[in-house]
This record gives sequence, C-alpha cells and structure tokens, in this order.
Amino acid sequence: MSKGKKIGGIILVIFGTIFLVIGLAVGGLFGAMNGAMDEAISELQEEIDDFRENGVTTLGEITDIDSDSMATIEYYCDEDGYWYETYIMVLDEGYQVGSAVEVCYDSSDPTNVMVPQLYMEAMGVVGDTVPGVGIGVGAVFGVIGAVLLIIGIVLLVSNKKDKQWTDQINSRNASMGVGGAQYNGYQQQGGYNSNSYQQNNNQNM
Repeated sequence: MSKGKKIGGIILVIFGTIFLVIGLAVGGLFGAMNGAMDEAISELQEEIDDFRENGVTTLGEITDIDSDSMATIEYYCDEDGYWYETYIMVLDEGYQVGSAVEVCYDSSDPTNVMVPQLYMEAMGVVGDTVPGVGIGVGAVFGVIGAVLLIIGIVLLVSNKKDKQWTDQINSRNASMGVGGAQYNGYQQQGGYNSNSYQQNNNQNM
C-alpha cells in the first residue's frame, strides 16, 4: 500500500507538472497574441484612413451571401465606368443581400479595395475570440495540472508519514522485545516458544 501511494504520487506530480506548464505556456501565448491583435487592429485602422485620404470612397452593395457567410459586394468606379466585385466574410447577421456598405478603392487600380466597416468588424471578432479561447484553454490545463500536482504531493507526504509511523512502531516493539519468538512458524509475542512450555508441563506432570 505504501509503495502504491509513492508510485501514484510520483505519477500525479509528473502529469500535474506537465499540465501546469502547458497551461501557463498556452495562456501566456494567447495573452501575448491579445496584444498582437490590438496592434494589428491599429495598423488596419491606419491603412483604412490612408485609403480614405488618398483613394476614392463610395457605396457598394451586398449582392450575395453564401452558406459560409462570404458576401459578394459590387461597387461602381467613376474613373472607368465599370462595376467591380470584392468578397469578404460577413460575421454580423444584420447584413443582408441589398445592404449598402462603404467601399474604398485606389483610383489607379479599382481592384485594390477595402470595405472598412466589415474589415474592422471581422478583425474585432477574431481579436475578441481567439485570445479569449486560448486563455480559457490554458486556464483549464493549469487548473487540472495544479489539482494533479497537489494530490500527488499529498500522496507522497502521506506515504512518508506512513513509513515514519511504521518505523516508529517497529522500533518500539524491538525495544520491548516484541516479535522475537516463533509459534509453529508464526510470530509470537513475549520472546518464548510455546512448544517448550508444553514440554515443561508434561515433564512436571
């Protein structure tokens, strides 16, 4: 039993440490990603501002949304008189076929286009979801690891106390002369042999 506790405690400590390290690593990674997403959103906003300042801003229309929420947006270019299309995933159910959205394009290359509102919304959803999920997963691993580690340590400490208690009992029994005699192959307290006792009684009789 004592040996089983020791082995179980060691296994739990090992797995608990592994889970705890994974949890801290995942949580730290996605926590850092959260900062990176904030920086990416800031850079996207600067790019949108540049398009608005140096390009052409017009209204486009959502002409189709497929089953994967990918929207087709058509917009007209005054510079060459042609209609163009761009595609972007729509994550807000408020958008439907026929909805008007802001479109910014490069006058020298109308295919170089941005849809500011949809771009920012998509980036915001990713920024809110991915780090949060990652941190949550890291927290779950961390909690599991901490629990396993605590249980493993408790088992090891309990095993050590059991061994100390057993050693103390054995030492006390030895000092009292308990456990030294045999009775037909079994341990007999008191340090004498019952067979010799029987023989003495027979002789006296």
